[in-house]
Amino acid sequence: MSVQFGYRPQMSRGVPPPSVVPRSRIPAPKVMVRRNLTMQDERKPDCPFRRSSTIAAGVAAKHGVTLAMLMGESRVKHIVAARHEAWWLVWRTTGMSYPKIGTIFRRDHTTIMHGVKKHEKKLFDQGLLTAVETVRHATT
Repeated sequence: MSVQFGYRPQMSRGVPPPSVVPRSRIPAPKVMVRRNLTMQDERKPDCPFRRSSTIAAGVAAKHGVTLAMLMGESRVKHIVAARHEAWWLVWRTTGMSYPKIGTIFRRDHTTIMHGVKKHEKKLFDQGLLTAVETVRHATT
């Protein structure tokens, strides 16, 4: 083992290196915890995240897909249609922003915007959504 001549542990801001300080005196690191928004972590019954999980589960059951398929990345047509319907219902009923919906469904907000507009166009073409409702929601 070779020892460097003149080696001395550097002190950072007056605190000796951790090998010298007893473990009980080392302060706990300050960590900023970013809360991940998921459907299961909110406990309030009227919370938008709770309602969005209920909506997503209902849409998944209606279309015969699992919640994992709805949250997944599959591009199969009937799964995508169910996913777009869930996004649209969450946006319409909870009033959540596209970025918040995107965070819940692990998607970018522009993807959510596209899916909501696509589902709205499908409803309009089927005659289930009137032009007045479409314009009203586009302006609010």
